Amino acid sequence: MSRPQPKFTVAICGAAIGGFSLAAFLSEYSDSQHPVNVDIYESRPEVSTRGAGIGIWKRSWQLLQNLGLDKELDRRGVPHPKDGEARGPVFRKSDQEAEGYEFHSHVMPYGPLTLTRPLLLELLQSKLSADCTVHTNTHLVRYEDHAGGRITLYFKDGTISEADVLVGADGVHSATRAVFFDNLALADPSKADVYRRCIPPRWSGQFVYRTLIPVEKLRNVNPRHIALSDRPQIFCGKSKHALTNPTGEVLNFVMFHTVFEECHDYDGEYITELSKDEVAKAVEGWEPAVQELIKVSDTYTRWAVHVIDPIPLSVHGRVALLGDAAHAMLSHQGVGGGQAIEDAHILGRLLAHQAITKENTPNALKIYQELRLKASQKAAERSKENGMMYEFIHPDFAFDSRKGEPTRDQLTRLGQAIGDSFQWLAVGGCDEDWTMAENMLKNGSTL
Repeated sequence: MSRPQPKFTVAICGAAIGGFSLAAFLSEYSDSQHPVNVDIYESRPEVSTRGAGIGIWKRSWQLLQNLGLDKELDRRGVPHPKDGEARGPVFRKSDQEAEGYEFHSHVMPYGPLTLTRPLLLELLQSKLSADCTVHTNTHLVRYEDHAGGRITLYFKDGTISEADVLVGADGVHSATRAVFFDNLALADPSKADVYRRCIPPRWSGQFVYRTLIPVEKLRNVNPRHIALSDRPQIFCGKSKHALTNPTGEVLNFVMFHTVFEECHDYDGEYITELSKDEVAKAVEGWEPAVQELIKVSDTYTRWAVHVIDPIPLSVHGRVALLGDAAHAMLSHQGVGGGQAIEDAHILGRLLAHQAITKENTPNALKIYQELRLKASQKAAERSKENGMMYEFIHPDFAFDSRKGEPTRDQLTRLGQAIGDSFQWLAVGGCDEDWTMAENMLKNGSTL
């Protein structure tokens, strides 16, 4: 029996959360008689599972349910997120030599689920139809968007391919974004500087130090250490904060260090290994609990966190940017992966819609941009503001030790602001977003 004739082909650069989510939504919502053919191109030899876990808040959970992944999690015995309040981390003031103290016991408005990256990728791949093909070792060099509607893709190994729509879901260092904005700069020299500034990712001004701490080793140093409790701890201080999260026999330790409050030039290594002595220097003068944590792990990795400055557009012609390629953000609210899933939901359902044909795919992409670009950039700004609150550098809570330590009342107000900043994550609305997208499609309008 011959396979159905596809209505068009979508090329996705990037086999990660955004790319696989888009392929999954295309598989779920395409007409089986006229499916969308999907080619996923990954520059690495295999699909990478490296990276932090993914926070699944209410909006993301609604979308995973739409794909039927709640049932897949049931089969694996993985609990679901929970509506209603849930205990979150404990925030401590720690940037003094005396013992620190709790100033905010965080109550989250929703009980999120954290999925490991390998599990989420496995779940998404399980939803891909036979019309989806993954190609590894295919690094995009350039593409040509022809007036007639086809896009030609050129890869580093000399391979050439074609598609009707190209989606760059290839991360913060996106090759697709580089070609996208370089082409725009060539087409409009008056905006060339603006467009070319969108190409390279920017150093956020933050370093992140990571290690795993054996629980037994920490218990031998201090059997009553606060990090041995069953709740995550956030140790806060000027321009730095550290997070511990108990995960069985080890503690996940992550420390953020804001060197510059705005994006800055950076020419060093993205990831380097450090000794504990080098990390200890960053928190010299902090409370004993932090010093004890640093001492019990011998090696750390330091990551120079890069982000994307807000871009003026994420769609041009038949090419779109998605996920980190369009809005790589800081992780202080744990929403980066969820934003990629939301991008994929709107774009996937638009392209799969019966009203979209090979000829009018640019209409779908324009609606996607209208609904998702500003929303994702707002999420990025919220995440950045949270990190500033954790580190006492937010404009409303910029505590200056030269003028004295913050009072308990000031820290209480800060804790209230942190709690308020998470309220939006308990609100759903993705189905309503789709209704808006479909109405825009039917009415031939944008916002």
